[in-house]
Amino acid sequence: MFVAYRRHAPGGFLQQNTPWESAQPSAPARLESLGLGAIVALGAALRLSHLGDQALWFDEALSLEYARLPFSELMARLSVADVNTPFFYLLLKGMTLLGDSEFLLRLPSALAGILCLPVLHALGRRLGGPAVGLLAALLLATSSIHVRYSQEVRPYTLMALAAGLALWGLARLLQRGGHDGWGWATYVLGTSLALHCHSTMVLLPFLANVAALAWWLAGGRGDRRFPLRWVGANAVVVVLWSPVLALVARHIVVVLRTTWMHRPDAHAGAVMVSETYAPAAEGWGITALFVLMAAAGVWAWRRRPLALLLTLTFAAGVPALTFLISFWRPIMLSRTILWPTLPFAILLAAGCLALRPRVLSAAAVIFLVAAQGVAVADYFDTERPEPWDEITGLISRHVEPGDAIVVQPWTARIPFRYYFRALPDSFTLFGLRLDHPHDREREPGVLTLDDLPALAERHARVWLVLRNPGSLRGWTARAPLEQAFDLAAQWQARNLEAGLFTRRQVDPDAAPP
Repeated sequence: MFVAYRRHAPGGFLQQNTPWESAQPSAPARLESLGLGAIVALGAALRLSHLGDQALWFDEALSLEYARLPFSELMARLSVADVNTPFFYLLLKGMTLLGDSEFLLRLPSALAGILCLPVLHALGRRLGGPAVGLLAALLLATSSIHVRYSQEVRPYTLMALAAGLALWGLARLLQRGGHDGWGWATYVLGTSLALHCHSTMVLLPFLANVAALAWWLAGGRGDRRFPLRWVGANAVVVVLWSPVLALVARHIVVVLRTTWMHRPDAHAGAVMVSETYAPAAEGWGITALFVLMAAAGVWAWRRRPLALLLTLTFAAGVPALTFLISFWRPIMLSRTILWPTLPFAILLAAGCLALRPRVLSAAAVIFLVAAQGVAVADYFDTERPEPWDEITGLISRHVEPGDAIVVQPWTARIPFRYYFRALPDSFTLFGLRLDHPHDREREPGVLTLDDLPALAERHARVWLVLRNPGSLRGWTARAPLEQAFDLAAQWQARNLEAGLFTRRQVDPDAAPP
């Protein structure tokens, strides 16, 4: 047994002994350290492999654009067009001092993803013992969804790291009945960092309060001053969060009201959770196995209420609340429910290790890790959706002085400019905004549909670059140009398309209409 309970101890029924905190035999400790080192090395190899090979896609290029903005302009942009807070972009700004290659830009996310592994091991070890901690870290190390977001210039693995630290601090202070300075400090700092990463991280302190209240009501009253200290700790969190509190409120009230995200139905929500929590293969068979192993973990910990409380509250509570909130403000995406995969991995590990006989437990571990490994291999073999380097390289080889380049959507000028290598005076770059109101002041370099036919008067050749060319927006953008130009050439690169339109020649001998 890794855990024993003292029903009559000051902490009550939910107070745990943690015998592994005392001096351990040196041989098991060394084996555990070697195991963790191997898992972290595996996770690092997967997250750093081919890190700079693929072109930045739109969201990554947007992160770089935000990182280059002055702080005041960054805050202004985030208040109208994003639900991220500025911390990650400021961190990225520091990274750009070393360079802006794809590898360097993705490195902060990769490092955060790697650091999640020892943090998850520490959390799993505290809740279930060394074996649970090591297996949970191994499951996260081989998770394709975690590898994927560790290789994006976005804050999602940093959110997971901050949440993992907060949960470790919460577990430690509850296990010790509130008598733990490190637990309090880690909970406060981890929660504050998480709130500075993304507006949806408000679910972390909300569910932490639910867990703490449940612990208190169930008899976990080792410190009579715990309620006062808990209120004080959360007050510190709010103070540390206060610089962006107004921005988060605007995200909730204004930005998310007109977001591009859709309200998921039950099926879409289930698919999203399956792809995030069970990133192994398509189909519901593998998902069912993940669910069964997690259910086995719940059953195995039925007499470990604190461990069960701190895993199930977040692993199940975050996707459930995210789904419900999405009927009011759509926020449910795989990236917003990435961080609770950490406590879910602990439940998976507990379930696998609880199986009997041991050969069945070993088979479950091998199958889950192998299935996830196949998904990781598929991830590396799959071509990324937006090869901006290819499409801009093609245009730069064929562009001529005086050409106009129109990019739709208008914000896609960001990745286009990052990769386009032609001389600035050899072309004019525009963004096409299909939803631009006629009664609002035009932004420099942004066109509407009504402006496209007039390009024939100023430019003999116009390039139209489309992101998601097969959509209705792509067809809408092409139609005005086809009225005044002839399509001379067209290239496609996965989710991108470039068309060269040349001014239509009028036959002088043709009879007037």
